Amino acid sequence: MRVNTARFGTLNIEDDRIISFPKGIEGLSSLKRFFLIGFENRILWLHSIDDPNLAFMATDPFIFFPDYSFSLTDAAEALLKIENVKDICVLTFLSFNKNTNIVEANLKEPVIINANGKKGTKIEVANKPYTTAVPLPLSSQDNFRMANGFKDVFVKVIHRPPTTP
Repeated sequence: MRVNTARFGTLNIEDDRIISFPKGIEGLSSLKRFFLIGFENRILWLHSIDDPNLAFMATDPFIFFPDYSFSLTDAAEALLKIENVKDICVLTFLSFNKNTNIVEANLKEPVIINANGKKGTKIEVANKPYTTAVPLPLSSQDNFRMANGFKDVFVKVIHRPPTTP
């Protein structure tokens, strides 16, 4: 499938790389199809197929926060049709705080993807003291590089984070 994007031009995305969000993403319920574009093996863009201007910068939170944890609700497991915990991919959206020049992760509302079934949803972690703006433990240089848009783009297949017991 050819997908037009504002940031990366026209890309060819294989059908098996499309991630369906049955309920959309909070505030964007009409947008249900996304794909991942990777950068520097730690940063990804979750890009909308249906809106060429919409892409979320994201990362695997376990890379930066090894003690990160939460529980999936039965409803989320059912929606995603999760049969095996090893099929779960967890992403957190990133933002750049212009006041502090720091990249921040939304640990309060991770995106959960069934990498096997290619279904995703955003959940809210209710039982932990996480916030929507947790600074990434990055050097000033890495923060600056991330803020300037990640010039080296390559298309990457969905990855799976390390599983936790």
